[in-house]
Amino acid sequence: MVKDFHFKNLLEEISPAVLFLETNYLNYLYIKLSDAPVARVLNFVENRWHIFSPDMPFEYSMLRDRYGKDLLLGIKKWSGLAGLISFFILFFSCLGLFGLASYSTQKRTKEIGIRKALGASVGSITFLLSKEFVKWVLLANIVAWPLAIYVMNKWLQNFAYKASIGWFVLVFAALTTLLIATFSFIFQAVKAAYANPVDSLRYE
Repeated sequence: MVKDFHFKNLLEEISPAVLFLETNYLNYLYIKLSDAPVARVLNFVENRWHIFSPDMPFEYSMLRDRYGKDLLLGIKKWSGLAGLISFFILFFSCLGLFGLASYSTQKRTKEIGIRKALGASVGSITFLLSKEFVKWVLLANIVAWPLAIYVMNKWLQNFAYKASIGWFVLVFAALTTLLIATFSFIFQAVKAAYANPVDSLRYE
């Protein structure tokens, strides 16, 4: 008797199984490794293999690799592809935010100069230019949350055993996007805040 384990793919529930030994179909030799280094164990096994079977090539694979490959059904591959696509989406989104911040700063060049001439601090000008973008990023997260929950729940329905999506995941995603977006436009905001007000007032 052994504990329940997945011997099919992860989309199916664990079902009953009977393990039996059929000597006519013994094609593999399974070795349980101890705490010894894997390379040293493999070298020892290969030497013994050549002693008892000098005409047979020594080929091996890790059971965890074969087992995981059969069970995951390409889930790791698709998750890697989704991560790559997400990276490019974030990258181009940040480029768009950077360009939008640059355009917005240029449009408000005289306003920034007047505010600095009247004694506005760098922090207040930076906050003034940044809050508009922060507002839109937060609004985008609020719109994206229901869609993300719906898509994730539909995808997780394919699995027999699944985890629930907690609220902290959405909050973490919102904070991450806000942080990335902030870095993309904060440079332009700080640059405008430190600009010489005389040059800003002369701007046409």
